[in-house]
Amino acid sequence: MPYTAKDKNIFLGLHTTSLVIHAVSAYYAFDLAPAPEKMKNYIYTESINFTTTTGDSSGEPTFTVEKTKIFDNANAIAIIGVNELITAISHLIAVATLMFHTTDEKLGKYTGRSRKEEYRRRWIEYGITAGLLEVGMLVGQGELNGVVLCMVLLANAAMQMIGWYNDATPARIRSVIPSINAFTIMFSIIIVFIIHAAGQTNDTLQSLSYSYLAVVFALFYLSFGVHQILYMYLEIDACGLKGVKYADCIDIDRIYVVLGFTSKIVLSWTYIAISRQTWDELTGNEDFRIDKKVSWEATDYSIQSWDAVKIGVLIGSLVIIALTCLLEGCGVCNSWARDYKSESLGQPLIETQDQKSSGQPLQLRRRRMIDINF
Repeated sequence: MPYTAKDKNIFLGLHTTSLVIHAVSAYYAFDLAPAPEKMKNYIYTESINFTTTTGDSSGEPTFTVEKTKIFDNANAIAIIGVNELITAISHLIAVATLMFHTTDEKLGKYTGRSRKEEYRRRWIEYGITAGLLEVGMLVGQGELNGVVLCMVLLANAAMQMIGWYNDATPARIRSVIPSINAFTIMFSIIIVFIIHAAGQTNDTLQSLSYSYLAVVFALFYLSFGVHQILYMYLEIDACGLKGVKYADCIDIDRIYVVLGFTSKIVLSWTYIAISRQTWDELTGNEDFRIDKKVSWEATDYSIQSWDAVKIGVLIGSLVIIALTCLLEGCGVCNSWARDYKSESLGQPLIETQDQKSSGQPLQLRRRRMIDINF
């Protein structure tokens, strides 16, 4: 599907902005990652040895669990840096693709559905980066079991496949069941984060706020599913019209780009802030500090400064998302909407002056029901 010239320029701007943000984020994440020699933990799998208490047939049957090292130096911040780099490369691919993409003012008009060029790249990227970010944050909280981490990666990939299915499937044959499955998978991963947050036992540490990370993680990751459910099914009253689809009021692909870079930046730097401020609070020995790259660490205002980073990226991202949704939503009453052709009827979303003067009644699209198809 081609883009209009205006849409092409907008997406070039969005993907270029995302590319720069993630590239800068990746650079600083790698720079602030602890040196390998400071990482004492490793990712492992468990080996089970069935034996007896005495080691021979005279003993009581039992089994022992042994850890088998599969990855040295479990460095959570470095994993997050890799994730940011992959995300930057994904947006670089989007920019390169758009540069050579044709435009068509008629065929390229937005029709209330995700563009193939956008959703294919998006769900492939999310299938890798969303899971890798989860793994990085879990490793940093002490989840080093390779089986659990692989399950998180695969669960995330399954969710993104459902996202692809929803975008690729025509509205008339969509089912809500895959989305229910995706939310079930998402809640299972959120529970893992909640359990790890609840398992942090050093109550004397002011900086150990993984419960805050779990809440922010749930908020931002669920926003993708909520956005998709809204544009698949929600109908609203807009500009005096009844039953206008949410997907007609905004460009769903542009919202995804904004959700993508804000979510990853918030979660990446929330974890980095918690990790470094906790390490800094734990030790006053200069020999055991991560490094001396952050000016406010090893000072009386280290915790407050990293807290400012956490709150700053959160508020900044929420403001960006809110402004984006507001600007997109206002577009339904702007001039572009008068020329917009709905996917289902091929008619203008908003009645034009010519239609009013000719006395032709405005045909509103039939209300779409949420069907459960088995």
